[in-house]
Amino acid sequence: MQNDLRRKQMLFTTVLAVIIVVSSAAITLVAQTFSDQTLTSRSLDLISANATQAQMNVDQYFLKVEKVAALLYSDEAYYEFDATDTSIDEYDKLQAEDVIENRIIDLGMMENFCDFAVIYANDESVGWVSQTTKGLFPDDGMYDLFADAIKDDPKSEAWVFGVKGNDDRIYYAKRLNEHAIVMVSFYVSELSDTFAVPESLGEMTVRLVDTDNTIVYSTDPDEVSQQLPAEIDNLVGEDTYSAIYDEENLATVDALGNGWRIICSEPMSILMRDSNALRQRTTLAAVGLIIAAIIIDILMARHFNNQVNSVVDDLSESADSDRMTGLLNKTAFELRVTKDLDGDGDGRTVAFLMCDLDNFKAVNDTLGHNAGDEVIIRMASVLRESFADTGAVIGRIGGDEFAAYWSFEEPDEQPSYERLIYLANKLQNIFNKEFEAERSKSLLSLSSGGVVARAGAFDFETLYTRADNAMYESKNDGKGKSTVRMI
Repeated sequence: MQNDLRRKQMLFTTVLAVIIVVSSAAITLVAQTFSDQTLTSRSLDLISANATQAQMNVDQYFLKVEKVAALLYSDEAYYEFDATDTSIDEYDKLQAEDVIENRIIDLGMMENFCDFAVIYANDESVGWVSQTTKGLFPDDGMYDLFADAIKDDPKSEAWVFGVKGNDDRIYYAKRLNEHAIVMVSFYVSELSDTFAVPESLGEMTVRLVDTDNTIVYSTDPDEVSQQLPAEIDNLVGEDTYSAIYDEENLATVDALGNGWRIICSEPMSILMRDSNALRQRTTLAAVGLIIAAIIIDILMARHFNNQVNSVVDDLSESADSDRMTGLLNKTAFELRVTKDLDGDGDGRTVAFLMCDLDNFKAVNDTLGHNAGDEVIIRMASVLRESFADTGAVIGRIGGDEFAAYWSFEEPDEQPSYERLIYLANKLQNIFNKEFEAERSKSLLSLSSGGVVARAGAFDFETLYTRADNAMYESKNDGKGKSTVRMI
């Protein structure tokens, strides 16, 4: 009897041990599979959020370059001049070139451009062409190269990388007239802040590739000017927006407005490295502690979720703010204004004010770049003080250019017009007081231009352009003034 009971006890213990082992293995396998899938899904979400932010920032930078170049179409004196026309009197030619060069300097003085010029079919140029770019064309041919790049584009423009083997600059070219092309370039390194990788994705590789899949920028500098690695190319194909993975790699793709793509990738072996270590520890613990293993998995999942949510929240917050001033950046400002303009426009008027620091380059030249940065920061404070309690949406559009937008409840434009004049004058007075020292040392002043319209009558781009034109009226009328129009 005793032996029989002992045998039954041994059998029960053995069966229980087998049940525990099998149950532990099954639960561990299910939990680990779920953890792997969750980790992959969350990582895709996080990488996609980072890539989308980079895409928005790069598109914003490229669009700024395109808009600066497009301003050369604002006057026929800029876009109709043809340096190849031998019938033009030499004096008239010099005068025309001087007008164009002054406009280029005015447009580009606050931008970190390496080159900004109009090049002509005879390889003459107006503006500034760096020694590096000139050195790429010892026997001329600059015009022909950019003409070939844009000849098949319906917009008559092209973004070009790797010109004559140069891999530290990106060039933008747009046809100005039959024999002239606007050419702008900037260092690839200008985009480095755009591709900042969150610490939690420190081993992710971020690449900017052109339409030929040549790597323009990479967090791995050795890849620049090389072709996209075959395993990544095969994974993403020609996709423009996707998040995909296979056994080897995980990748996301976001397309830019010019057809280039931002491709973020990370090897699955690195992504799953922590997960594999967790599998080993969980398997050992699960043999005698199934419940503990389940709790650990739950805690790990919650911890991972909190990390992902924290990084995504940080990305969302930084996406809206200009880093230097804390004001809205250009993209966030445009989205905020567009959302208001798309709302119910009955019984409202809106106002849009653009302002720009005159002679700001002189501040940098006479007082130094640190003083210039301080001026930008103080200018943001002036705007906040001037428009406090007015409901203004304030943004830094770029460089030393700022904008403000109001939505007024008045159905009549005249009161809003008078109110905008008052606010513009208030801004001018506060600015003059704040920058009294800089005004005497560097002739720093503020030019502004504003428009008032019925809500819903115009879109953001129209209000922006009209206000910008009004601002340039102030500049052309002697600077340090404000011009306000009803449209």
